[in-house]
Parts: sequence; C-alpha cells; structure tokens
Amino acid sequence: MTLYALGATTIAGYRLRTGDVTADDVAVSGALVDAERSLEETLRRRLASESRTDAFTIQADGRIYPDAWPITTADLTIYGRALLGGTPDLEEWVGWTGSTCYPHKATVTWTGGFDDDTLPITLRNAIYDLARARLTLVPSIPGATSASVGDVSVTYAEPGGGDLDAAVPGLTARIAKYANRFV
Repeated sequence: MTLYALGATTIAGYRLRTGDVTADDVAVSGALVDAERSLEETLRRRLASESRTDAFTIQADGRIYPDAWPITTADLTIYGRALLGGTPDLEEWVGWTGSTCYPHKATVTWTGGFDDDTLPITLRNAIYDLARARLTLVPSIPGATSASVGDVSVTYAEPGGGDLDAAVPGLTARIAKYANRFV
C-alpha cells in the first residue's frame, strides 16, 4: 500500500504544490510513489496506513516499536508510539549471557501509518518536492546519463537514487523528526 493508493498524495496536490502542469499524469504518479519509497528508506519506517504482522525487538522496558505509526489498532496495548504486552516468540533461538537473554522478539499484528487525514503536511510536501525533483532530473533520452552540446555538458542523476538533499536541498532536515530511532 502507498500513500498515493490511499489518496493521501495526489496528482492535483502535486500540481498545486509544485506548479508543474506539464508533466504527464503517469510520470507524476510514478514519481510520487518513488519519492515515498525514498523517504521510507531515509526515515527507516513505512508511511502508508495498513494492517501488518511482523516481528520486532522487545526493548528492555517491555515496549515494542513497530516501523509504521501512528498506531490505530493492535493485538497488544497501544502506548503512544509503542506497543506493550508482547511475549517473546518461542520458536526463536534464545541465547543466555549472564543475566541477559538474546534476542527478545515478538510477532505483533497492528495497523499503523498515515492516511489522507493524518499525513503531516511536512511529509506530504516533502514527497511532492522530491517527486518534482525526480521528474526534472530524469534525462529526456531513455538510458542517457549525460549530454553535451558544444562546450556545455550535463550529467544526469540516477533516476530514483541519490541523496535526498542533492535533489531537494534541506529535505533531510525537514523530515528528520519523523525518523524511526528504534531500529
């Protein structure tokens, strides 16, 4: 599931934010999904609201921090950004060193992430800005990495890759507060 599929990011929203009215709708929708994936990789979290089942480390205080929030439903007690009450998976190997037992993992089912109503404007605008940058950085000749005319040459960034701040200066700082710190 993506924010675009949920309607949290839209082509109309992209056009309003960026002023780009010439890009093809298919290219814009692809760029929006690509930009969302890039933000997810940078933030180390999933953004779109969806029901999920996954295994996570149980922290020393008993909390489990899923990689998609805000959490709306769970099979455990929701405690802000964390879940409480998880029991370690028994089929997992457990090693003892002194008084510490490794690893402490629990499989949980929860629904978490953003939808159209909860997606922060900062993240929405970051997706739009990155999508715009990705659309303008893609070479017009498929497969071209550079072009030269006379004394002028340009080297294109790799589509879908590269540093976020190289594409949109200051973007990493804008989205930093949404990063997953419990990896």
